[in-house]
Order: sequence, then structure tokens, then C-alpha cells
Amino acid sequence: MIAQAEASAVLKALPVVPTTNVIEFYWAAKDQYFYTSTAAEIASLDAGKVWTRTGQSFKAFVPGSSQGRGTPVCRFLGTAGAVVDAHLFTIDAAECTSFNSPPRSNNWVRETASAFEMSLPYSVTGACAKDTIPVYRVGSATNPRYTTDLATRNAMLANGAKAGGFGPVGIGMCAPTV
Repeated sequence: MIAQAEASAVLKALPVVPTTNVIEFYWAAKDQYFYTSTAAEIASLDAGKVWTRTGQSFKAFVPGSSQGRGTPVCRFLGTAGAVVDAHLFTIDAAECTSFNSPPRSNNWVRETASAFEMSLPYSVTGACAKDTIPVYRVGSATNPRYTTDLATRNAMLANGAKAGGFGPVGIGMCAPTV
């Protein structure tokens, strides 16, 4: 834990790096969430009739431009059983590997190794580095919702959702503030 804390950027001032907005979409019929920062995907989802914007979003680092501050968020598509059409997003490298390996890879296809880049929270406490804010992970293991809004997180928990991610309050990832 000491080595991880010394290597972290929690107390260090960091350079400003390019960011983008990650837009949250919702598919009411399947109670599923989807996140994208890609202009083409946003336009396609906005033009369709299945997914609608929730009005929530958060910032992410532009992939490949985070100067070491970001970690890729992998994205999987569920292909069988109850998870058909479900998307899983995770910054957790172990989780990415798990869903990309048998037996989980029989039901999940990795769509991208880096949908966008976020900061990795401190694994024990869930603390985010300076100049980042927590993005809470709530919901099922295979269809989590990510939100920076504490009221949204708390309402979901009150309705039976489970907290996931890192630390005691379930920080899924950390979003840049600039």
C-alpha cells in the first residue's frame, strides 16, 4: 500500500491534458446504460429510437493523450442469455482480463480495449487523484451504471442496487475535472 500511495498522484499537481465528454444513454425496455465519447456513436444513438440521453455525463481523458494519468476503460458486449445487448465498462484490468477469458468470453465480446480513459482510484479506499472526481459504480455486476451524482447513486442503492468498484463506497473510476 505504501508503494501504491507513493506512486499515486493524490497530492501532486498534474499537467492539464485533453479531455472529452462521456455521454450516458439509457435503454428503458432493457434497463441498460451505455457510455460513449465518440462523436459517431453519439450521433448514431441520438438518431435512433432505442437509446435516449439521461442528461448525465462526465469527463474522460482523450485516449492516447492522458500523459500517463489515464487508464483505458474496456467495453464488452454481452452475447448470450440474459445479458444479450448488455454493455459492460470497466477500468479494472483484472475484470477486463476476466471477461476476455473463458468461460466469460463465451458470453462476452470485447468491443474495445479503450472506450475512453479515466484515472484509476486508489484500490483500498477508492480515493481519486487530485484534479479528478469520483465516478460511482452501482447496479449489477454485468450492467453497472456510472455516475458522478451522489444523489443518483444513493437513490439506486435505496432501490436495491449494489455498489461496485473500489473502496467502501464503490468508486468505479475517477473523472478529470478539467
